[in-house]
Amino acid sequence: MLSVNKAIIVGEVSDPPKHSNGDGWSVSRFTVKTVKTFIKKDGTEGMSSTWIRCNAWNALADKMHAGVPMGTIVAVTGEIENRKYMAKDGTEKR
Repeated sequence: MLSVNKAIIVGEVSDPPKHSNGDGWSVSRFTVKTVKTFIKKDGTEGMSSTWIRCNAWNALADKMHAGVPMGTIVAVTGEIENRKYMAKDGTEKR
């Protein structure tokens, strides 16, 4: 069975990129905000925002850290990964 995991996200960088080095790899973790507009039942316009966590690695991470301020419009392409983590209350979250 053939399958594809490809995402294209265009929006504003909502968090200033954070830079960290571990094991010789550069990584920039940042959030991209997308906005959807829609018409409400009463005929007025509404807006809904979604924040998507992204990672950039190595040379791209260095560029993000060096000069991409909050509010910059970016286009991100890559794969979507769902990760599990343990919450403070001991429950597993996605």
